[in-house]
Amino acid sequence: MANLVSSDGKIRYGFYEEPVDNINYLDYPLETPFGKKIPRLLRKTIANQFHFAGVIGPDVMVGMAVVDLKYLANGFLYVYERGSKAITETKKVTPFGIGANISTGARIYDSSFSSKEFGITITAFRMMAEAPDISLDIKFARRVEPLRLCTRAGYRGWVYMEKTSPIPVSGKVTCKAKTYEISSPDYMGLMDWTVGYMRRDTYWAWAATASTLPDGRSRILATSCMICLG
Repeated sequence: MANLVSSDGKIRYGFYEEPVDNINYLDYPLETPFGKKIPRLLRKTIANQFHFAGVIGPDVMVGMAVVDLKYLANGFLYVYERGSKAITETKKVTPFGIGANISTGARIYDSSFSSKEFGITITAFRMMAEAPDISLDIKFARRVEPLRLCTRAGYRGWVYMEKTSPIPVSGKVTCKAKTYEISSPDYMGLMDWTVGYMRRDTYWAWAATASTLPDGRSRILATSCMICLG
């Protein structure tokens, strides 16, 4: 499928079995709750994007994300060490999306956040990060077909998401001079790529995990609650 928004400005809600090459959200004729068309420039500032990638295993849990709200950008990275129950994290918020980049093609999955404090990169085949206390380079062993879904949001908006899990992984994570070898099936990865016109005030209570059962089967557990206000 070439574009998410059709040539006549329409969008299809529900599940997508086929990949979408271009998430052309600016071509969607977004309107106010009263039916007044919102100018293209303003639509660009209203759109939200984020890209999360994580790895879960017996010794460590890793998560990172690039968030682009257009008027603000956020990058965060954390490592949770199960043995010591210690969380090492770093994050940065910048104005006007400075330092954040998220591709508009979901199939590409090319996202990054760069600042003086740290830098992270997420692609379809790799996640990397460099921070004062954290360094990691993890490869996704193969491309796993995501769950593709587009839903309504608010009166006129919508959200398109691609959630991928479990993903076979391999690589290393170094946290405060301690290095962990990462490989499947003990460790599995997960990813969430989302874009859309969300409500002004949106709150998530979200959790997900990926693991391998003793008989070799993959297990995915996820729960999500989204509250929209305003």
